[in-house]
Order: sequence, then C-alpha cells, then structure tokens
Amino acid sequence: MAALRSLLPCVPGLLRPRHGCAALRTFAAGAKFEYIITEKKGKAHNVGLIQLNRPKALNALCKGLITELSQALQAFEEDRAVGAIVLTGGEKVFAGGQHGSGSWAVRGAV
Repeated sequence: MAALRSLLPCVPGLLRPRHGCAALRTFAAGAKFEYIITEKKGKAHNVGLIQLNRPKALNALCKGLITELSQALQAFEEDRAVGAIVLTGGEKVFAGGQHGSGSWAVRGAV
C-alpha cells in the first residue's frame, strides 16, 4: 500500500486516516464510481479488486480517477477482512498516461 501511495499525486486530504468510519469501509466493494470499478473477490471475500474504467480515454489518469482510486484504496486498507488489493487496467491498456493539461505533483518524483 505504501508503494502505491507514493505513486499517487499529492492531493490534500485524500489519504488522511479515517479511523472508525464504518461508512467508508462499506462503500469500497460494489460502490458506484465514475472512473473505477471495485469489488471483493476470493472465497472469503478478502481480496479487494480495483479496475480502472475509462476505456474511451485508454484509462488515462485524471484528477477524478486519482481521487476515486485514493478513496477505494483507503476503504480497502481500513477493511480488516481485506488482505490484498489488486489494481488492474482495461483490456487494451493498463493506463494511457495523464489526461489533459492539469499538472499535479507525484510523490517521490524527481
């Protein structure tokens, strides 16, 4: 999780700990997002699956996708039943780069 967090842009407040927030825990699996699909997999439903879902843009990263990804990662991380998180792209491409002219810093980037 820490390695994935280091790749996310610095968007204030997205990954702040929300201890004891039951609503956040329940929304991750099966929640309705615009840019990602989330669900729990495995016999014990202990694997969080996040799929990028912007096929027309070849899953190009945008602020909305990054925001949703951060929310889903936080929710899965706080879910004690989830032991692993899998992040996947689409059928054609994992992620086609950054969409638009927006500039956001990436943690750890030189």
